[in-house]
Amino acid sequence: MHKSNKFSFAKYILLLFAIVTFYQTNTIAQNQNVALITGMLYENGSKEPVQTVICFIDELGNTTKSRSEINGQFQCILKLGHDYQISTQNYFLQDENIILSLRNKTNYTEIKQNYELKKLSLNSEIFSINAFSPNSNVVNSDGLKQLLKLKNFLLVNDKVRVNIKISSADTYFKPTKKTKKKTSSINPSLEKFLEQRESNIRDVLTSLKVKEFSYTLEKDYTTSTKKKTSKKKSKSKKNTQTDSNSSNVVTLKAEINRISRL
Repeated sequence: MHKSNKFSFAKYILLLFAIVTFYQTNTIAQNQNVALITGMLYENGSKEPVQTVICFIDELGNTTKSRSEINGQFQCILKLGHDYQISTQNYFLQDENIILSLRNKTNYTEIKQNYELKKLSLNSEIFSINAFSPNSNVVNSDGLKQLLKLKNFLLVNDKVRVNIKISSADTYFKPTKKTKKKTSSINPSLEKFLEQRESNIRDVLTSLKVKEFSYTLEKDYTTSTKKKTSKKKSKSKKNTQTDSNSSNVVTLKAEINRISRL
């Protein structure tokens, strides 16, 4: 057989195999309470297709993985009745708040969804939020949500190490008085406050089963300017006061500080 004919025949066989595989997948899916998800992964800016692993993680932590082809196309089957966070290997989602919701679906469905990605790099910011209740060490709902997303991100990016900076920027602390003796300039109450915040963040990460070697914790001793209060108002705590703009203050920030190999 002529060489060009052999090549054409091989391409025909591969195409036929792909069609049969897709048909079988589609037929199996239609007989179950599932969704068939198809789409394309492409890089922001260049719009070039991306070949990588995409993961869909439900609220129970169950993970479904799919690998996109060289042309960026992917497909996977997901169970109905769940909401899915999405993580991709070596990339961020351009829209980090995307959630694929199948919670209210009851019958077989097909969904076509393309995702725009941006490449991971050293010092890339993962999130930057106010993660604590006002004047408190308690991790708020936004903090819990972002730490869960961080867990899912690290599940598929196990070569990445993250630095998590914990701040007291939403809280006022009285400055320490200067003395002739050489002592630490950090208010002991501030130190204790940040230690407790750090401990609470670590507890959340431990409960989410995030591996300790995948992150480091760092304290940021920034504090807010003192909030003006009316004399009629009751006295505040001795060492701390809430910043009036605390909702806009960053108290938890995560960045990539090491990439072993991509």
